[in-house]
Amino acid sequence: MISIGLGFDFYGSGNIGEDLMISGFMKALSKLNVIDKTNIYASCKYRLKSQRRRFPQIHWFSNWDAVSLHLSKSEDVSWWVGLGDTPFQLTSGDWLLRYFRERLTTIRNFKAKCLINVGGESEIMPRWPEFKEIAEVFDRISTRDEFSSEIMISKLKILSEKIFTAADLAHIAMSELIHGSTHCIEKKFKLGMIVAGDTLCETDIVQIREFILSRPHPIAFLANDDRRGYRYERDMYDMMCRGVMQSIWLRTKVKLLLADYDRGSLSDLIKPISLCETIISSRYHGILIAAWLGCKVAAIGRSSKIIALAKELGIPHCHIPIGEGALESLERNAIAVDRTTLCEKANAAIKGVAFALNVG
Repeated sequence: MISIGLGFDFYGSGNIGEDLMISGFMKALSKLNVIDKTNIYASCKYRLKSQRRRFPQIHWFSNWDAVSLHLSKSEDVSWWVGLGDTPFQLTSGDWLLRYFRERLTTIRNFKAKCLINVGGESEIMPRWPEFKEIAEVFDRISTRDEFSSEIMISKLKILSEKIFTAADLAHIAMSELIHGSTHCIEKKFKLGMIVAGDTLCETDIVQIREFILSRPHPIAFLANDDRRGYRYERDMYDMMCRGVMQSIWLRTKVKLLLADYDRGSLSDLIKPISLCETIISSRYHGILIAAWLGCKVAAIGRSSKIIALAKELGIPHCHIPIGEGALESLERNAIAVDRTTLCEKANAAIKGVAFALNVG
């Protein structure tokens, strides 16, 4: 038996991608025939009930101290596991860097520690020594793409034998959700947009607003993360609706769609995206989900990880600041991603779990 403490405590915050990554990890353990030999403990400081409902196999607690207590009583080999996400990034601020630095002593005290199918961004380079210190703590790191591996090896100078290029854990979850389902849901919208605005300027927001207003058909405005706050999707929707006349006109053109994060199943969480023929997204997992659902997809490259994913999947993308006509071009040239490519990513993601945990 092995005992795993999931080291990230921000699950349950409302980010659909994080739920898909947890699901992908659990399904990978099952496929590797180690799920019955594994005890998994996790802390969740947000909507704890949502996580217990969707992932009952995990022992959920409201704080890390409770997780640590259970791990200390275990006679199994105990692992500190950083699961998915983009820990090597500064795009949304340095909070993840601070998160790791505050926990480095705890992580070092574990006999086994790994990062599983994580991402990186080139924007970290101004503070690369700090990120290098964090990466060097871990025994093994599987990444979610070649781009992230290149950052680990070439930029942070991490030993190549500690790195394995895999794929995002959400690929595993999506392959299971799609398997056996035709997903022939009526397409209610020709276009859906998923826009996180943490790196967008005011001009970008104006471009998006004008693009929406110029469309001849209603648009779905989707939330990959249902939180309210600075530049999350719901905040972006409110920003575009500022002003009486803008609000009146825009609300006739766009429909804000939110999944029921607290009570919904994983299938419920991805359903709003499935209602759209085409998706333009600045969110990593918005792109990934749409690709698996067979939508035509294009990306707003709000950070280097989005551009890397777009290139990996072969879909069109634009850079920021968003140029005039860029969004029209994305809608016109958006394409569906080949299912074989996606299935290969799901298989690679499973191999990443096996490498990081040294199983299978």
